[in-house]
Amino acid sequence: IQTLLVSLLETAIAGAVLFVAVAYGVQGLNDFLASMPAWVMRGLGAASGMMLAVGLAILTSMIWSNEVGVFFFLGFVMVKFLNLSVVPIAVIGVVIAVTIFLIDKQIIDLSCWWGGGFLRMNKAVLSPKEKEILNSMFWRSHTVFIGFSMVKMEANSFTLTMMPALDEIYKDDPEGKAEALLRHQNFFNTHAVPLSFIAGLAYAMEKQKKETGGIDGTTINSVKVSLMGPTAGMFDSLFFNGLRIIAAGIAIGLNSTGNFLGSLIFILLYGVTQSIVKYFFVNWGYVYGTSFIDQVFSSGLMQALTKA
Repeated sequence: IQTLLVSLLETAIAGAVLFVAVAYGVQGLNDFLASMPAWVMRGLGAASGMMLAVGLAILTSMIWSNEVGVFFFLGFVMVKFLNLSVVPIAVIGVVIAVTIFLIDKQIIDLSCWWGGGFLRMNKAVLSPKEKEILNSMFWRSHTVFIGFSMVKMEANSFTLTMMPALDEIYKDDPEGKAEALLRHQNFFNTHAVPLSFIAGLAYAMEKQKKETGGIDGTTINSVKVSLMGPTAGMFDSLFFNGLRIIAAGIAIGLNSTGNFLGSLIFILLYGVTQSIVKYFFVNWGYVYGTSFIDQVFSSGLMQALTKA
């Protein structure tokens, strides 16, 4: 009920703003601004000038460390003195991140991952029903921002993604299904791509909970929570701050010459790429199960990925 009320309030506010904008137009807005006292306009002007600095300061305080701090100064030099645009800086950033990850990966002992560990652990042949459920979860995982709210973020979408799995696992246990629905309605927020992996992993854990009782609901929720931060940081950097900027730069360059293929290239590079990765992720999350998470953290690979 709380989520519904917040969503209705957000819709009402957005509708009121849109109505006023359409009803009174630009001239009405100019008249309104002209009628405001000068001190109010000065305050708004000062506040707007501070927003960029405050936002950058908040972001920097969250991700700053001695290891990554030098790259902030490198970016400043590239913009201020080398006059590079956003696209080449994004490309350089991706190259640096991949290089750091590859160097750290060589340091980590990954013998359990290569030649017999990683891609074969807990792997089993999927039944037709499991394939059907995973395919349904894949398509539903594209609804990340449907029902999005500031209270629970992506919880509604995550629950919608999990529905095919929960319907099958708890088909003869309505109470267990109700508990699972409430469990997945807890606050959840990450990048759209790893959401599908976490959903596949949750499917495996829910099935194990029902069949063996080896996992409880608290563990399922704890695993989800522990993955939100690292996956959001990695995939926001990779897709939102890296690939999106590169794809947009290429698309804008083509569109500025009147070539409509620019828009299609952006959709292909940014949208379709994410969808392909989501398809593999939801299957990997289910097939490899919790042993995947154990291997990632115990080997040190998660620290390397987060650092990159």
